Amino acid sequence: MYEFKEGNFLSAITFYQKAENTIPYISDEIERAEFYFKMAEVFYHMKQTHVSMHYSSQAYNIYKTHDLYSVRRIQCHFVIAGNYDDLESHEKALPHLEQTLKGARLLESKNKRIYGQALFNIGNCYLKIGELTKAAKYMEKSILQFKKSKEIGDKVIEC
Repeated sequence: MYEFKEGNFLSAITFYQKAENTIPYISDEIERAEFYFKMAEVFYHMKQTHVSMHYSSQAYNIYKTHDLYSVRRIQCHFVIAGNYDDLESHEKALPHLEQTLKGARLLESKNKRIYGQALFNIGNCYLKIGELTKAAKYMEKSILQFKKSKEIGDKVIEC
Protein backbone atom coordinates (compact mmCIF):
# COMPACT_ATOMS: atom_id res chain seq x y z
CA MET A 1 0.00 0.00 0.00
CA TYR A 2 2.94 2.32 0.69
CA GLU A 3 4.38 1.73 -2.77
CA PHE A 4 0.96 2.40 -4.31
CA LYS A 5 0.59 5.64 -2.37
CA GLU A 6 4.05 6.71 -3.51
CA GLY A 7 3.05 6.09 -7.14
CA ASN A 8 5.36 3.10 -7.54
CA PHE A 9 2.68 1.00 -9.21
CA LEU A 10 4.93 -1.73 -10.59
CA SER A 11 6.51 -2.26 -7.20
CA ALA A 12 3.09 -2.22 -5.57
CA ILE A 13 1.84 -4.86 -8.00
CA THR A 14 4.82 -7.08 -7.17
CA PHE A 15 4.06 -6.88 -3.45
CA TYR A 16 0.33 -7.34 -3.98
CA GLN A 17 0.91 -10.40 -6.14
CA LYS A 18 3.09 -11.94 -3.43
CA ALA A 19 0.36 -11.20 -0.91
CA GLU A 20 -2.26 -12.71 -3.20
CA ASN A 21 -0.58 -16.09 -2.81
CA THR A 22 -1.62 -16.04 0.86
CA ILE A 23 -5.29 -15.24 0.20
CA PRO A 24 -6.41 -18.90 0.48
CA TYR A 25 -5.08 -18.91 4.05
CA ILE A 26 -7.03 -15.85 5.14
CA SER A 27 -10.24 -16.91 6.82
CA ASP A 28 -11.69 -13.41 7.30
CA GLU A 29 -13.64 -12.66 4.15
CA ILE A 30 -13.67 -8.90 4.82
CA GLU A 31 -9.87 -8.95 4.81
CA ARG A 32 -10.03 -10.73 1.46
CA ALA A 33 -12.52 -8.13 0.19
CA GLU A 34 -10.24 -5.29 1.30
CA PHE A 35 -7.34 -6.93 -0.52
CA TYR A 36 -9.40 -7.32 -3.70
CA PHE A 37 -10.53 -3.71 -3.46
CA LYS A 38 -6.94 -2.49 -3.13
CA MET A 39 -5.97 -4.59 -6.16
CA ALA A 40 -8.87 -3.04 -8.08
CA GLU A 41 -7.58 0.43 -7.20
CA VAL A 42 -4.01 -0.33 -8.25
CA PHE A 43 -5.06 -1.80 -11.58
CA TYR A 44 -7.50 1.08 -12.13
CA HIS A 45 -4.70 3.61 -11.74
CA MET A 46 -2.53 1.56 -14.08
CA LYS A 47 -5.39 1.54 -16.64
CA GLN A 48 -5.64 -2.25 -16.55
CA THR A 49 -9.40 -1.91 -16.77
CA HIS A 50 -10.55 -5.50 -17.08
CA VAL A 51 -8.25 -6.73 -14.32
CA SER A 52 -9.43 -3.88 -12.11
CA MET A 53 -13.09 -4.73 -12.78
CA HIS A 54 -12.39 -8.38 -11.95
CA TYR A 55 -10.96 -7.52 -8.53
CA SER A 56 -13.65 -4.93 -7.85
CA SER A 57 -16.35 -7.50 -8.62
CA GLN A 58 -14.71 -9.99 -6.26
CA ALA A 59 -14.63 -7.39 -3.50
CA TYR A 60 -18.22 -6.35 -4.18
CA ASN A 61 -19.47 -9.95 -4.00
CA ILE A 62 -18.09 -10.20 -0.48
CA TYR A 63 -19.19 -6.73 0.67
CA LYS A 64 -22.77 -7.27 -0.52
CA THR A 65 -23.21 -9.97 2.12
CA HIS A 66 -22.29 -7.52 4.91
CA ASP A 67 -24.71 -4.69 5.66
CA LEU A 68 -22.06 -2.53 7.35
CA TYR A 69 -20.02 -2.20 4.15
CA SER A 70 -22.40 -0.04 2.12
CA VAL A 71 -19.74 2.63 1.43
CA ARG A 72 -17.33 0.01 0.11
CA ARG A 73 -20.06 -1.42 -2.13
CA ILE A 74 -20.57 2.06 -3.55
CA GLN A 75 -16.83 2.46 -4.02
CA CYS A 76 -16.65 -0.86 -5.90
CA HIS A 77 -19.28 0.45 -8.32
CA PHE A 78 -17.29 3.71 -8.65
CA VAL A 79 -14.22 1.70 -9.69
CA ILE A 80 -16.15 -0.42 -12.19
CA ALA A 81 -17.84 2.66 -13.66
CA GLY A 82 -14.50 4.46 -13.84
CA ASN A 83 -13.07 1.55 -15.78
CA TYR A 84 -15.97 1.63 -18.22
CA ASP A 85 -15.40 5.36 -18.51
CA ASP A 86 -11.76 4.72 -19.41
CA LEU A 87 -12.97 2.30 -22.08
CA GLU A 88 -15.35 5.02 -23.32
CA SER A 89 -18.26 2.67 -22.66
CA HIS A 90 -20.28 5.30 -20.82
CA GLU A 91 -23.57 3.49 -21.34
CA LYS A 92 -22.11 0.50 -19.47
CA ALA A 93 -20.93 2.77 -16.67
CA LEU A 94 -24.42 4.22 -16.09
CA PRO A 95 -26.00 1.16 -14.38
CA HIS A 96 -23.12 1.08 -11.91
CA LEU A 97 -23.43 4.79 -11.27
CA GLU A 98 -27.17 4.42 -10.77
CA GLN A 99 -26.40 1.72 -8.17
CA THR A 100 -24.02 4.11 -6.42
CA LEU A 101 -26.66 6.82 -6.41
CA LYS A 102 -29.25 4.44 -5.00
CA GLY A 103 -26.90 3.31 -2.24
CA ALA A 104 -25.63 6.80 -1.51
CA ARG A 105 -29.18 8.14 -1.21
CA LEU A 106 -29.70 5.77 1.71
CA LEU A 107 -26.60 7.23 3.36
CA GLU A 108 -27.34 10.86 2.55
CA SER A 109 -28.19 11.90 6.10
CA LYS A 110 -24.96 10.33 7.44
CA ASN A 111 -22.60 10.86 4.55
CA LYS A 112 -23.33 13.78 2.27
CA ARG A 113 -19.90 13.55 0.64
CA ILE A 114 -20.41 10.05 -0.80
CA TYR A 115 -23.82 11.17 -2.03
CA GLY A 116 -22.17 14.20 -3.65
CA GLN A 117 -19.59 11.94 -5.29
CA ALA A 118 -22.32 9.71 -6.69
CA LEU A 119 -24.19 12.71 -8.10
CA PHE A 120 -21.01 14.15 -9.59
CA ASN A 121 -19.96 10.87 -11.21
CA ILE A 122 -23.35 10.26 -12.81
CA GLY A 123 -23.41 13.88 -14.02
CA ASN A 124 -19.94 13.45 -15.49
CA CYS A 125 -21.07 10.30 -17.27
CA TYR A 126 -24.07 12.10 -18.79
CA LEU A 127 -21.71 14.88 -19.88
CA LYS A 128 -19.54 12.36 -21.74
CA ILE A 129 -22.63 10.82 -23.36
CA GLY A 130 -23.64 14.30 -24.51
CA GLU A 131 -26.80 14.64 -22.42
CA LEU A 132 -25.95 18.11 -21.16
CA THR A 133 -29.25 18.91 -19.44
CA LYS A 134 -29.09 15.75 -17.31
CA ALA A 135 -25.39 16.34 -16.66
CA ALA A 136 -26.03 19.88 -15.40
CA LYS A 137 -28.85 18.71 -13.14
CA TYR A 138 -26.65 16.13 -11.42
CA MET A 139 -23.65 18.45 -11.22
CA GLU A 140 -25.71 21.17 -9.54
CA LYS A 141 -27.03 18.67 -7.01
CA SER A 142 -23.51 17.40 -6.35
CA ILE A 143 -22.27 20.92 -5.60
CA LEU A 144 -25.05 21.36 -3.03
CA GLN A 145 -24.13 18.06 -1.39
CA PHE A 146 -20.44 18.95 -1.23
CA LYS A 147 -21.34 22.29 0.37
CA LYS A 148 -23.52 20.51 2.93
CA SER A 149 -20.72 18.04 3.52
CA LYS A 150 -18.27 20.83 4.34
CA GLU A 151 -20.80 22.48 6.68
CA ILE A 152 -21.25 19.25 8.66
CA GLY A 153 -17.66 18.05 8.34
CA ASP A 154 -18.36 14.58 6.93
CA LYS A 155 -15.50 12.15 7.33
CA VAL A 156 -15.45 9.45 4.66
CA ILE A 157 -12.99 7.16 2.97
CA GLU A 158 -11.97 8.63 -0.36
CA CYS A 159 -12.59 6.51 -3.40
